[in-house]
Amino acid sequence: MAEGNEGDKALRIPILDRLTGAAGRWARAGIQFSGERAALVLLGPDTGRPEILAAASVSADEAPAAFADLLGRHRLRKAAATLCLAPGEYELLNMERPPVPDEELAESVRWKLGDLLPWPVDEAQVDVFTIPGLDSHARAASWVFVVAARRALVERRLQQAERIGLQVTAVDIADFALRNLSARASAPQHSVAHLLVGEDYSLVCISRGEVLYFSRDLQIGLGVLREAGEAPEPGLSLEEGPRERLVLEVQRSLDYFDRHFAQPPVSRLIVSPPGTAGALLQDALSASLPLQVLALGVEELLPGAGPQIIESGLVDEPGVLLALGAAMRELPALAAEDAA
Repeated sequence: MAEGNEGDKALRIPILDRLTGAAGRWARAGIQFSGERAALVLLGPDTGRPEILAAASVSADEAPAAFADLLGRHRLRKAAATLCLAPGEYELLNMERPPVPDEELAESVRWKLGDLLPWPVDEAQVDVFTIPGLDSHARAASWVFVVAARRALVERRLQQAERIGLQVTAVDIADFALRNLSARASAPQHSVAHLLVGEDYSLVCISRGEVLYFSRDLQIGLGVLREAGEAPEPGLSLEEGPRERLVLEVQRSLDYFDRHFAQPPVSRLIVSPPGTAGALLQDALSASLPLQVLALGVEELLPGAGPQIIESGLVDEPGVLLALGAAMRELPALAAEDAA
């Protein structure tokens, strides 16, 4: 098993499978559908200094024509792509590992899901991953993590991507897309937390290098913050309300990680998206947490990102960031000697 979290290879396109084929080595695409929106990111072939060739976010109805045109202009029709499921389209659970061989793990876990899923288990596509490198002192050493999604939804998303002109070679989840971004933003010896705030969710993930240890949906999004008057206007005080609850839940997540995983404590918290609302949250988190809090810097993450991509504001959209993280699936993590 490679360093990192990998999925079961028995499914048709396992939710966490690796990219395969020559196309994945010279160009990468990440695509995500979320509600009424769709996002696409195309990365160039240089794994050492990758370039964002294009990024787009359009309505789901416009996606087939708009994205097909974009792929055609870059001569990337049938490009290898990672499809990223959006938060709310899957369940990520942890449970005690059943005492079965690796090849029987996924099937054994499936029948333990029972009432844990909001839909019948026979409608689910299930994948399992473990966390490598945990010693016996870690409470999570005997856990497995389970990803489950409705099979019909996965098939529908695959069909949408294929109609656009992409060759989907992996299906991923938002948690791992954030892990991919964090792995290029922090040295592997450091534990890093990444907070992504979407319109109706907030996702915090804790990873080190290529290994995802912890993920949690905090269920507070920009919509709630905006209604409470806490975004996007800068300079607001931290009062009792959604923003304070979000800060508190991030702190609880950090405490949980410290108690269960026997890893170096989190040294930095990355906040996405990097727009005005993200800056407001960054200020609140910096004032409350004893660690470095910083916005995700796409320019530092991908030095080949053209200024037109940065200036367009596209990377301020959660869907585009997750599509970018999906496209970065095969990129190596930041090496220790490359860290600032």
